[in-house]
Amino acid sequence: MDTQLSRWLLVGLSVFNLSLFCMHLWTQRKVSSEGQSKGDGWERLPGPFEEVALTLNHTFLPLDENWTWDRLVAGGYVRLGKEGRTFGVSFYHVLHCLSSIRADYREHSGRARRPMSHHHRALDVRADGHNSIADHFKHDNHCLQFVAQSLICRADTRLYPLRDDGSIAYEASEGDEYRCRDWAGIRKEIRRNWKSWKGIPFTNTPIVT
Repeated sequence: MDTQLSRWLLVGLSVFNLSLFCMHLWTQRKVSSEGQSKGDGWERLPGPFEEVALTLNHTFLPLDENWTWDRLVAGGYVRLGKEGRTFGVSFYHVLHCLSSIRADYREHSGRARRPMSHHHRALDVRADGHNSIADHFKHDNHCLQFVAQSLICRADTRLYPLRDDGSIAYEASEGDEYRCRDWAGIRKEIRRNWKSWKGIPFTNTPIVT
């Protein structure tokens, strides 16, 4: 086989391999895109987000410190797509629900020193006129369902030892290290996203939570 023919065969093989590689990239991008969006709606906050460590601390979130909980719940919305459609992030929805249950537990069990203000009801989204005890419990029932199913979905398999009486020694988990999605990175991306849309009016699309 002469040198020129060998050269052309090598070029042809290189072009073929490059075509296969490009097709692979296009397929992966298409699958990734379909994983993030469905029609004109989005399923997940675009990432990726790194893994970080969390050391379990049973006094990390005191029940009586409203400001600590308010900071956890504040924000949690992003705008995506060309039209800037608004979405709530599930991570924040779970925190909102826990804080709302906490607020109602404190208020209706008599633990709160005074009735909680609208602001200190976990930055609640309940409309005016829907703040009766029945309304609170109806909302909390939704929240309990949402939080429970979120936990079931994640199905944490960490093991805890048993005491001699057969009960779980929860205190043994103090100081345990968990591997978690980078919640600080998620918050940073949400703030960056919201800031990038500052001053741009909303379209007629509703907020999706």
